Amino acid sequence: MKVIFRADDVGYTDTHNLGTWKTIEEGVVTSCDTMLDTPGFRTACEYLKDKPWISIGWHTHFWGCPVLSAAEVPSMVNAEGRFK
Repeated sequence: MKVIFRADDVGYTDTHNLGTWKTIEEGVVTSCDTMLDTPGFRTACEYLKDKPWISIGWHTHFWGCPVLSAAEVPSMVNAEGRFK
């Protein structure tokens, strides 16, 4: 049996990435989910592009406000128009 360890929130910040890089280099992590609109995403991409053995996924999340007006997506937002 093989155990897969996945690193979550890769790209959240450059500092957060450092812990992920250590676990990849030590052979613990073989899969990770990247957050696309975060401060460390570009750094994560640069690091991971030379690691074809790492399975990369997309960590979906909702931050801030939707692209549509609050009136068009009332079930998703609070009174201030931000995601619930």
